[in-house]
Amino acid sequence: MQQIEPVRQRNTSKDTFHAPSSSFVPALMNSTTNNTDGLTTAHPFPFYNEATIALLFLSIYLSEQFFGKTLQTSPLLGQLLAGVVLGPACFNIIPFAPAFRFMGKIGVMLLVLESGLATDMKQVVKHGTRAFFAALSGTLSPVLLAIVGGVLLFNASATVGLAAGSAIAPTSLGFSAKLLGTEGLKTNLGSIIAISAVIDDVLSLCLLEIVRALGNATTMWDYVKPVVASLGSIVGGVLVVWVIQRCKIIARIVQCTNTACVKKTSTVTTAPVTPDRVYLCLLLFVSVFLGWSCASVGSSDLLGVFLSGVAFSESTATKAAFDKHFAKLTKIGTSMFFACTVGFGVPSLIGGDGLFSGPALARGVMLLFAALIGKAIPLGFFATPLTTINFFKFAIAMQVSYNNSINNGENSRH
Repeated sequence: MQQIEPVRQRNTSKDTFHAPSSSFVPALMNSTTNNTDGLTTAHPFPFYNEATIALLFLSIYLSEQFFGKTLQTSPLLGQLLAGVVLGPACFNIIPFAPAFRFMGKIGVMLLVLESGLATDMKQVVKHGTRAFFAALSGTLSPVLLAIVGGVLLFNASATVGLAAGSAIAPTSLGFSAKLLGTEGLKTNLGSIIAISAVIDDVLSLCLLEIVRALGNATTMWDYVKPVVASLGSIVGGVLVVWVIQRCKIIARIVQCTNTACVKKTSTVTTAPVTPDRVYLCLLLFVSVFLGWSCASVGSSDLLGVFLSGVAFSESTATKAAFDKHFAKLTKIGTSMFFACTVGFGVPSLIGGDGLFSGPALARGVMLLFAALIGKAIPLGFFATPLTTINFFKFAIAMQVSYNNSINNGENSRH
């Protein structure tokens, strides 16, 4: 059998790449194979990658406009739909899917950072206790319902139920921040939702790490380590936030920068104006440090990014600089998060063994019930003031979980 010549042939004597042979070109042009995770693929026509990427961005924009302006609903529904239709769930035509997922990850980090900047520390102190118990109840209730439902309805083990419940328990701060908006986060209810989402995420990470440790844990420390890491990251992050705000570190660094700039200038007629890049560099440094620190100990990097924003929440200049230089980038990155990171994570909707198969649907309905009832009933009572409308606002805002679709897809295969 004749061996097909590779698309790129490395010449060991010269640092150049040779074009494919003429006999291979027709096969390449007629091929319909597309590997979205590979770096080199065979495409059905020239400029295939460019055309599909342009189609992705166009679809996201048109879907946003249709859902946001025509239907008067949330634009994120359009972003999700674009990612689901063009991604692995349906047509699977977008190349370099991991790169787009990474762009979405950066986008949600910017969104969470913006949420942290909009957080009022006085509200955190005022509603912190209520938010903690709300997050605790919203995490444990779905897990308990998933365990009971899995054991009674599907003869699953308690470990499987614990894993499924841990998958549906997290509440995405990115979703909540997008739905509430910057102004909504400044209200009492918005502050409780944001704080609860962060705590809920940390508690859920503890559960997921415990489930992961069940397979190879040999000592009690293996079970306790995830809890200690997550709680330690919260304590350490809050301590950093307190030091930055209490010691006025931002103002001191800015003052030193202004003094250095004055010394370099021979004549100064006006007070020095601190460039935006000074505030943004400080914000970037703290965000990378706290995000990496939380992730390295087994907690959430988004927790560190959120705490970084909280540390700068009292700096009006930092907020203005972020809005000026990153507002549009945050909007684009958020669209990429919902379309690519979340939308691309939805399992296949095509085929009998996909998301719509009988067993997967049955388990999905049970987990949906556990997620909705498990969060809505206990969480609604933590709304303040406790009115009917606030009950449903708080319950609905804490429902969305970006891990839901991904983990359900994985669990439906077993």
